Amino acid sequence: MKSVLMLIFLSIGIAVFPKVSEEEYLKNNVHVISLEEYSGENFKYLDDEREVRVFFSGETHGFQENYQLRIQLIRYFYEVHGIRRYLGELGYSSGYFLNKYLETGEEKYLELVNYSLEGSHDFSVEDYEFWKELYNYNRTLPEGEKIKIYGLDMEHQYWIPLLAVHDILEKVEVEELAPEDREGFRKAKVLFKEIHDMILPPGEDYKNIYRNVEEIIKKKKLRYRRDDILDAFKTSRMNFILGRTAAEKYYTAEELVDIEAIIFNALNTIEFLNLKANEEIYFYMREKFIFENFIRLFKAFPHDEFYGQWGRFHISGREDSNEIRFAQLVEDFAPDFYRSITAIEFLYNDKNHPDYRKKGVREKLNILKKYIPEGAEAAIFNLKELSEDSRLLDKRERRYIKYIVVINSSKKAEKLKE
Repeated sequence: MKSVLMLIFLSIGIAVFPKVSEEEYLKNNVHVISLEEYSGENFKYLDDEREVRVFFSGETHGFQENYQLRIQLIRYFYEVHGIRRYLGELGYSSGYFLNKYLETGEEKYLELVNYSLEGSHDFSVEDYEFWKELYNYNRTLPEGEKIKIYGLDMEHQYWIPLLAVHDILEKVEVEELAPEDREGFRKAKVLFKEIHDMILPPGEDYKNIYRNVEEIIKKKKLRYRRDDILDAFKTSRMNFILGRTAAEKYYTAEELVDIEAIIFNALNTIEFLNLKANEEIYFYMREKFIFENFIRLFKAFPHDEFYGQWGRFHISGREDSNEIRFAQLVEDFAPDFYRSITAIEFLYNDKNHPDYRKKGVREKLNILKKYIPEGAEAAIFNLKELSEDSRLLDKRERRYIKYIVVINSSKKAEKLKE
């Protein structure tokens, strides 16, 4: 009798709540976004994401619209979710100097980071202006509640951690340290000071940093071997992290988290460069670095939430791809964390955009673009309740990608001028 009643109940439920078609669902779950004008209403679908600790948006690098969305999403996540820790696709030491810029407004720190990016997609006017806009926004926020930058990536600009450690060590008075620590610290300070003055001579324009580094490499002016630098990093790490010095005298607990991350990342990068890895190993190692840095930071601030904007490659994980990605490592090795991650994928509805030639991207756009009102700059789709048999996302993507932003234009970012 019970089974009969259950069948009747299920039949009534199916009749009253029929399955929503993909077409009807997408039509009812799209919201127009203004790229030019910020409004929390742009991202109203994200208001209910109270259980999520980490948000990632995924862009294709090198386009103006990315920076418009980045500042909007940072503001939204701060104002609605209280997120003040931004995870950047940059080295931790670059984040260190960007934070110095955000704290002081001294553009030399911003120049140091941005002009080191020559040849990359972020060597752009838009990236430079983004950080200035974030600085101005940060000035409106209360002390102790300002937005801070954390770089999770490898140290691609390997000279920046050298400059960061010099900056950190400047604060330490060697004679105040325990006797057994003084000699190692003294040597480290001398080495990093000499490297700093070579890369950034006193009075030198910070905009010349990339050329200075190229000149040093070309003329082999650096008298220290890589092993010497590696040993200096290890000495610094040993003293700071193992607590053999009175580091707490000079640094707050949060600054010590930064110091450990900078030195750890630099050590990992140097040791990796020594491997001279092929492309496949390089990409795997890079994703592994990002994953390890993410877990360390996630554990360092166990009660906080995070937001970051990265390349689409890192935050997706299609089943038909053999490439190891950050998202996949989180799922495979830290399942408790992946349940707290939500990704927002950016797609560019523009036939001239390089992504448009990619089969998977084009298939998604063909499904979504018909539901975007004519004349809209961009639109966000809420995919949280999308049917599992939808063709839009595969099984693995569905675990992360809960939203897609379709951008109806794409303008290349303007190269930063000297």
